[in-house]
Amino acid sequence: MLYSANNLPWSASRHPSRFVFGNGGSPYFTNLIWKSWGSGSAWGTGKVWTQKAGCSPSYKCAYTSRWVGVYLSVVKTHNGTRYYSKMSVELSVSGKLKWESGTYQSGWWGHFPNVWPWF
Repeated sequence: MLYSANNLPWSASRHPSRFVFGNGGSPYFTNLIWKSWGSGSAWGTGKVWTQKAGCSPSYKCAYTSRWVGVYLSVVKTHNGTRYYSKMSVELSVSGKLKWESGTYQSGWWGHFPNVWPWF
């Protein structure tokens, strides 16, 4: 199970085709295709959509997309439901593939301190 794919805390989904991190200019994933989805991890690829860093106000900023790999791991339990609590993303930064990870805590995805500037 994966929580908060649609930016709703503790809202569960399985094999989501899209993933929204927040509101107003936040990056999001679309066209996710899950190559594997197992009891300990999952791997999928799709597109990450982002706005140019520093563009403001957000509602006037265009989104652009590029390839992203998404790896889910570290299974935990919430109210008897097993879920992936760690997300690692692979994306191209200046022509090189880069991995960064974040965690699901208290009903929200976050703790991606290094990845957001590259999105």
